[in-house]
Amino acid sequence: MKTLSRIVILVILSLVLVAAVSACGNKENTAEPASPEPAEVAPEPAPVEAPPAEDAGATDEAEPPTAADFEEQAEEEITTQNLQEQVDQLAQEIGEPAS
Repeated sequence: MKTLSRIVILVILSLVLVAAVSACGNKENTAEPASPEPAEVAPEPAPVEAPPAEDAGATDEAEPPTAADFEEQAEEEITTQNLQEQVDQLAQEIGEPAS
């Protein structure tokens, strides 16, 4: 009895699948074909001139400073004698209590 119900289910599924596939295959393309008129062409943009050579170095100044930029200055200004004073000054600048 179980095999008979499986066969019936398989036959029904097969018929549904065949019907679905044949329905998809029979659809005709009802969309209108695209018009043969060419689309409007956008005007060509004006050429961009390269910046003068003297401005090329200006982009380096726009970069944020890094620790390496201040190493030499720190080595000259901070010594073992004034270390705590420098730490206190930096803490005061950023608004944190000194340790």
